[in-house]
Amino acid sequence: RRLDLSFNKILFVKKYYFQHLIDLRELYLRHNQLSHLELEAFDSNLALVRLDLSENMLFRLDISRLFEYLSKISILKLNSNDQLRIFTIGNRKLTSNVFSNKTSSLRELYFFKINILS
Repeated sequence: RRLDLSFNKILFVKKYYFQHLIDLRELYLRHNQLSHLELEAFDSNLALVRLDLSENMLFRLDISRLFEYLSKISILKLNSNDQLRIFTIGNRKLTSNVFSNKTSSLRELYFFKINILS
């Protein structure tokens, strides 16, 4: 139910890495060298409520697609990804609706020290 892979040297997350962990509720990938997440990376993790991707090297993140299936997510940490650019499909303006439409349970969102493109 909880997996902490923080402080490793993980470079990317493929769509099949966590697909068998359907009961996973908390995933910590903090302080790795993550630069890429495949769009379907968390599609099988419907029970996920906490996701920490902070202190990595993520470059691009499509919020609207990446979290399409994470309706239970309540805490999302993206902070300290200095080169991260957040965008949405179709260049829609990034508003709170982007998160609330897909993640109605979102209560805490951390994204300081990143760039937001809309």
